[in-house]
Amino acid sequence: MVKNGFARGLQRFLCRGCTCTFNALTGAPLSGLHQRGKWLAHTQALSQGLSIPRVAERLEVAWSTAFRWRHRFLQLPSQRQASALRGIAEADESYFLESSKGQRALLRQARRRGGKASQRGVSKEQVSVLIVRDRAGATANILVARKRC
Repeated sequence: MVKNGFARGLQRFLCRGCTCTFNALTGAPLSGLHQRGKWLAHTQALSQGLSIPRVAERLEVAWSTAFRWRHRFLQLPSQRQASALRGIAEADESYFLESSKGQRALLRQARRRGGKASQRGVSKEQVSVLIVRDRAGATANILVARKRC
């Protein structure tokens, strides 16, 4: 990779192997968002729990912009996983009902939002997620694979 100029205030890079160009935000949830100077103020408004109309008014941006930024900013922590854990780590397993959203053919009866499993305890309707966290705060979530019958 080599530096390849600037675009909209961000350093561009060129991959000599495939001749693709990119910047630091390429592929990140924040790519394509404008007005970077207001992002910090938006994160502060998020931490204060302000409503979208209040944020839009405070930052002097459109309501739709404040809404889009909020959802993009909230995507960031969900995509961040620890690559390594150090020291003492604790693990626990949680179970969630499997979502069939977007599938054309359901293998079960449709249920309302949230819903409950048809039987108590661990069942084929649930997905298990292993959550591991060390004492430094690094967290990793792992979807536990299961056999489909």
